[in-house]
Amino acid sequence: MKKLWFRLLSLFGLPLHKTFLSGNNVPEVIHHKFFRLYPGAYNINWSVFRGIYEAHFANQDEAVNAFFKPNGEVFKEFKVIDIKELPVHIIKKITQGSSGHSVVDVLIDECNNNPKYKITFRKEKKLKEIEYDLKGNILRQVIL
Repeated sequence: MKKLWFRLLSLFGLPLHKTFLSGNNVPEVIHHKFFRLYPGAYNINWSVFRGIYEAHFANQDEAVNAFFKPNGEVFKEFKVIDIKELPVHIIKKITQGSSGHSVVDVLIDECNNNPKYKITFRKEKKLKEIEYDLKGNILRQVIL
């Protein structure tokens, strides 16, 4: 059933992986909203996955990932943190379950005083993102 779903998605032209974009290929509404929210942003890299645009950039000496809906609405913002800043039980989980995987980056979403952690792993040429809640429960997994 899963294979059939992926075949249908690819038939209709929906991307099954993250696509990297130049700033010129980002819709104007998103581009405008981005620079209104982050006027001092620099080192900006764009990608799109399943219709959601992601900007990875530096702002006030912090690394940030912001996610935009096609209408320009921001619906998530993550800040890059050091792996040592993760709660201990999440560190234990990722070291136990990541044989052969290396950590690419660690992000935190501090929205509503309910932090979520997004960790990107690499194994050979494949990337995997796992999102955890504060207690270490897996909220979401995506293979990129």
